[in-house]
Amino acid sequence: MKKTNPSVTFLAAAICSLSFFISFNAASSEQIQLTDSCTSGGCHQDMSSKANIHPAAADDGCVSCHEPQDDQHIFKFTAEGQELCYACHDAVDDKKNVHEGVRDNCTMCHDPHQSDAEYLIKTPEVSGVCYQCHDQFDTEDGKMTLHGPVAAGECNNCHNPHSSDLEQLLVARMPDLCVRCHDDVGEEISKQVVHPPATSSCTECHDPHLASQKHLLRAKPPQLCNQCHEDKIDEQKTVHGPLTDSKSCLNCHRPHGTDQESLLTADPGELCLKCHSKRRKTADGRKIENIGKLLRSSPYVHPPAAEKECLSCHVPHSSKRYTLLSEDFPQTMYCAFVPEKYELCWQCHDKALVEKKSTTEDTQFRNGETNLHFLHVDREKGRSCRMCHAAHASSQPALIKRAIKFGKWRMPVKFAPTPSGGRCAPGCHAEYRYDRDQPVDYSKKSGSGF
Repeated sequence: MKKTNPSVTFLAAAICSLSFFISFNAASSEQIQLTDSCTSGGCHQDMSSKANIHPAAADDGCVSCHEPQDDQHIFKFTAEGQELCYACHDAVDDKKNVHEGVRDNCTMCHDPHQSDAEYLIKTPEVSGVCYQCHDQFDTEDGKMTLHGPVAAGECNNCHNPHSSDLEQLLVARMPDLCVRCHDDVGEEISKQVVHPPATSSCTECHDPHLASQKHLLRAKPPQLCNQCHEDKIDEQKTVHGPLTDSKSCLNCHRPHGTDQESLLTADPGELCLKCHSKRRKTADGRKIENIGKLLRSSPYVHPPAAEKECLSCHVPHSSKRYTLLSEDFPQTMYCAFVPEKYELCWQCHDKALVEKKSTTEDTQFRNGETNLHFLHVDREKGRSCRMCHAAHASSQPALIKRAIKFGKWRMPVKFAPTPSGGRCAPGCHAEYRYDRDQPVDYSKKSGSGF
């Protein structure tokens, strides 16, 4: 075999290597200059396969972010951190509260090259990138109601993902934020009477993400309402029926706004008659008459009832007194007369009506100057007002009852007025007459008198 001169061999190899080096770098330099060089050069061909491509990656722009180093296949970012993104994008960290992800690195949430999701976010839904740091809202803990945007995974419907001058990075203040979707609530809070939380912070009553109650309420009424309103309903003797069912306070009150006082759903009197226009039964079995029918059919109506001023005598929520009375009034037919027991009556009527034994002007129920109210009431076994008078309406003057429920017997009153007096013949005594102008002299008649 013929020997080869080593010097010649080394020189040939050096020339060959130098030729390859020049050829490779020329090709690399050419690739860097081409629009699709990075994705078609056999290295990064998967960088343009998704629905949304970062413009910098699609438009001859790899070198917008990646700067080649000298003559080697090595790159560095053209700027550091946010400044790299801000070379093209407007700054998003200029508000009072800045999302931590923005401070750290935009690529925590965004893919810098491509994504199948809008805004190049890394997950199919916005919530996916949020849950990388924030606890996920789901119904596994028994809370069954999700706020619509939460269920749809669109956290950015309420929160700005970058920065905001508002707490929790909200995109608008409440209630403006909420009424952007809940326009019906927007109409309600434009009324004359508005629930204070509805004008400041909806989240006082509603959880913005998920809750175990309907309408994302933080608790059921009345417990929710009692957090601010101090009605100690459980401590009372009598509780208004509507408060005990599932809607509770919302049976009578609007939660946001209305044109009625106290956020009522209707005019107070009409509201009461929505329920009390049919016979009802209390939780303890006591029957309540059809007040609406009684008021419509009776020629004589108690003025507060005629004016639908139910709250003149009743409280709407609960009371230590029977039938939700606002002041004391005897529950029994008989009781010893004590003025304090009739505080309900004294709101409108003068005590002289029953306290004076003789009078010529304090009552029409008299025989001459003898006050027959005093005669009936001021005794150990006095007759209370409810013995003879109806509380709401009657077919007879002075609200006199047709009959008195006396145990199982409906005792007839048999009252008949005259121009200057009247007569009655109830089951408790024989017929007696009285006259204001020409008093009947019972001292000359047999019997025990009144």
